[in-house]
Amino acid sequence: MAKENKEDLFVYKFDTPVTWEDKTYESLSFDFEGLTGEDFIKIEDEMTAQGKMAISPEFSSDFLIKMSVRACKEPIDDVFMQKLPITAFNKIRSRARSFLLR
Repeated sequence: MAKENKEDLFVYKFDTPVTWEDKTYESLSFDFEGLTGEDFIKIEDEMTAQGKMAISPEFSSDFLIKMSVRACKEPIDDVFMQKLPITAFNKIRSRARSFLLR
């Protein structure tokens, strides 16, 4: 279940550990407060290069997942996030959305 340690750090604990590329994850830590405007622009540029557009980043799953990858303290990527169980994917995506909407 999702657990927040402090306002600037979000820790998602998996109900069942997830193994990806020979590494097992019991949880992921996200520091959304540590992101900058440069991160925002780089996410937009990356999406544009992929032929995607985020008219409203708060509601773009692609944008929110790329943002989560950048905020994650563990070395993960977009593919890792997309392969997560849908409940984990959705809780992390929702937390990123909540951060942007604060």
